[in-house]
Amino acid sequence: RHIQKKMQNKVCLMLDVNGVLVEGRPQDGQPWHCDLEADLGISVQELTNAFFVTHWESIVLGAQDLLPVLSEILPSVAPNVSPMKLVDYWFAMDSRINEHVLADVRSARSSGVPVYLATNQDHMRAEYLMTQLNLGSKVDGMVYSAKTRYKKPQREFFRHAQMCFGYERKPLRLIDETLSNLAAVRGEGWGAFHW
Repeated sequence: RHIQKKMQNKVCLMLDVNGVLVEGRPQDGQPWHCDLEADLGISVQELTNAFFVTHWESIVLGAQDLLPVLSEILPSVAPNVSPMKLVDYWFAMDSRINEHVLADVRSARSSGVPVYLATNQDHMRAEYLMTQLNLGSKVDGMVYSAKTRYKKPQREFFRHAQMCFGYERKPLRLIDETLSNLAAVRGEGWGAFHW
């Protein structure tokens, strides 16, 4: 798993966020929604059906914004919870940074390997990751789905990442936990490592 052993100079590393660099709740790494019902009175199944199944695809592709959609669905799912309260809870409970990965990122960058985040995120969480979790100071940049209007494993996502950071002609490597993302990126000529 050590990034430096897999990287050489003059390559560019793209790193997935969820499940690789960030792993669930700060206290135990469990999924962010484990205690959602106990803490906020929101049924995970109801939220999944009303929000994630119905709206998440368009949000993560940047076609809809997170807070207006939550404002629309929460009155029927959790009338006493504001959209911002849910978002604050969600982001805080999905913020455990894998310090071993972060150490490898530091090592790779110190040896001249640029490291970018390549992730499926909405605009709000992308901002949270880079500012509140301070990942913006730990990596060279981020490409994310709501901004590109494509998401992994769409090949257009990876093509956009290449152009965005000017690495069309340099070797690119993706570390990701999702096999379909790795298959797609290999089809674009990238190297890929399964986390």
